[in-house]
Amino acid sequence: MKLIMTIYKKILLIICFVLACCLYRLSPYKIDFLGYYSSKIGAHQCNTIFKLKSAKKFYKIIELDLVYDENKKVFDIYHFPDKSTGLYLNEYLEAVKKIDKELFLWFDIKNLKKDNARIICEKITTLLIKYQISKNNVLIESRYPKSLSLFIERKFKASYYLPSLFQLSKDKLDLETLKIKNILEKNPEMAISFSHENYDIIKKQFPDQEKYVWSLVRFVNPYYLRTRSILNDDSVKIVLMGFKPVF
Repeated sequence: MKLIMTIYKKILLIICFVLACCLYRLSPYKIDFLGYYSSKIGAHQCNTIFKLKSAKKFYKIIELDLVYDENKKVFDIYHFPDKSTGLYLNEYLEAVKKIDKELFLWFDIKNLKKDNARIICEKITTLLIKYQISKNNVLIESRYPKSLSLFIERKFKASYYLPSLFQLSKDKLDLETLKIKNILEKNPEMAISFSHENYDIIKKQFPDQEKYVWSLVRFVNPYYLRTRSILNDDSVKIVLMGFKPVF
């Protein structure tokens, strides 16, 4: 009988442990980010209104992916290589207006380039005015730094989406960082955005540049100390984390 009770207790402990792990995995709150949810933490890739509404319960910062459709003259919300779901930015911003106009919106515009920057800037400005959303609550992000000059001129927050650096050889890294330095010297008001794997390099090369980071770590974060360093860095304004709505 005593042996049976011992086995029963061990099974119960295992079940409780597994249940606790499942609940933690589903929770929007992670130990890595504690203390910063009200100021720096945002929800990554909120590309549906359902995810927007769910994320609003826990975050004040929302990131979404935009693709400007030149034929339809609209901003489609989706991330390559996924296909469009037919959700456009005007519908999304209408939902933001109803939910909370003070949400901070990070726009990762996948095809923003120098040749379409003016039309995209004008259309985004028009939409923000229509839905009464302040440009102070919007970040414009692009892989093409020349496309951001007009946005900076129009007093938007703008960030250059940096290429990945942490896996480069020393020679290639030196060339790439020199290229980035030249860009930032010409555009000192431009922020930079990058994945957490690049933080140590970026911190060393560009210590004072305004930064936006995404940290899409797994259930158990092997980069916990790096994550805390990023959060403690005053030059880092926002850190995105993965978010999966469950209700």
